[in-house]
Amino acid sequence: MRVAVAFLITVLVLILGCDYKRADPARPAGVPQEAFWVGGPDGGVFVEIRETPGNADSYKMTIFHDQTGKVLYRGPAHVQPAGRGIVRIDDPRAFSGWDGEKMILADGRTLEPAEAGRH
Repeated sequence: MRVAVAFLITVLVLILGCDYKRADPARPAGVPQEAFWVGGPDGGVFVEIRETPGNADSYKMTIFHDQTGKVLYRGPAHVQPAGRGIVRIDDPRAFSGWDGEKMILADGRTLEPAEAGRH
């Protein structure tokens, strides 16, 4: 009986733990509505991204601090490695996080900012 109860409690904890999703933080002033939040329990950033016409591996990206709204990066970003398909810029789940230098995509690629846009 104790084993069955322990097993049920373990299963319940696992189910509840897997269903956890941190709510997006409040949008700071100055962060456009088109920007979406990318992050996890330890923080994240707001991202606004647009396609660059005529270049499937190039995008225009703005990264905003998730608490202050300060622009951390604004400018071109290039997919690395290139040539492996488009980035689903309309799906926040396609983005894993900002490591302070590049945007990490869920599929293992990255969006590498050009140095000219660094703040």
